[in-house]
Amino acid sequence: MNLRLAFLVMINIRSFTLGFPILRTRRRLLRPLSSYEEVPTRHIHTLQRIHIDAPVTLQHGSIVVLGQEQSHYLSSVLRLRAGQFVRIFNGHDGEWLAALQSPEIIPDRNQSRKRMAKSSVTISIAVDRPCLRPQPKLKNVTLMFSLIKSKQMRLLVEKATELGVTSIWPVISERAQKKNALTDAELGKLRAVATMATEQSERMTVPVLEPVQSLDAALRSFTSTPSASSSTTRALFICEERSENSMPLLDALVEMEASCSPSSQSGHCDANCEPIFLVGPEGGWAEGEVDRALVSLSPNGNPAAEFSTGIILLKIWRVSLGDLILRAETASICSLSVWNSFRDGQSRSSSFSGAQRDNR
Repeated sequence: MNLRLAFLVMINIRSFTLGFPILRTRRRLLRPLSSYEEVPTRHIHTLQRIHIDAPVTLQHGSIVVLGQEQSHYLSSVLRLRAGQFVRIFNGHDGEWLAALQSPEIIPDRNQSRKRMAKSSVTISIAVDRPCLRPQPKLKNVTLMFSLIKSKQMRLLVEKATELGVTSIWPVISERAQKKNALTDAELGKLRAVATMATEQSERMTVPVLEPVQSLDAALRSFTSTPSASSSTTRALFICEERSENSMPLLDALVEMEASCSPSSQSGHCDANCEPIFLVGPEGGWAEGEVDRALVSLSPNGNPAAEFSTGIILLKIWRVSLGDLILRAETASICSLSVWNSFRDGQSRSSSFSGAQRDNR
């Protein structure tokens, strides 16, 4: 009995000594602090990130008032108090460290006093520290996919956001699992999923969720709208299964990089060539469905591998993601993963080449 008691005391002492620095740091982060200088720099990345959707400019000394949903999340779910810190971003002004001020309770006569403090709380966030991260310049990447079931679509939006896509475009195809446009409630849920994935993945912008259109209308709208990045070339990668005319996606990306590079001999080269990944429904595209959509885009009615719509130059590749048959959400994740790996390899190789030239 004494041996057992001594063993338990030894374990408690060891746990206390090992956990004491962690508890001290965590307690320091959780308690209200008098100044921003007290926040340990090495622990800033562990603070909660909040996307600010309000039309406000984030800068030194700004005051931001959160809405009821975010206020409830911070005060009731995370149970943060005045003086604690979060990281905020709005997709335009970079990421900032912010301190929660005293919550403001707005009376609501339609609710009981018990629920009033939970649902009617707004929290002011004062920005009083230099920008943690400046707003980066991102390359536009669009994912078009045929409508699938709601559960799988939420997974697709979440993972596409984590993989850095900037525009998500659901379309209606002949074999789509849903033939109707998404309701406002469904769109709101998907936007909430994209926002939470943005906050979790440390990216600085929430992807744009475009309204549901038919395949023809979506391609026509996308190719007739000039890009915000002044790019005049777009690469359309059509994911097809078991097609004799398709090539591996990685090989197509290499061709795109060569044809869109400034050193290309083509008369329409563009270093900011924007990729579009088009993923079909469960069971694949209907016969001739994609060709008919491309015919409607081509000025001469011939869906060639490259043609101009008058505003942009569209380059088309029919690609394969392997010998296996993938679900729609899996194919979307796979294509974006290959793209991210390819871009990362290109940036690393260019950095390595630049370092070698500097050493010479």
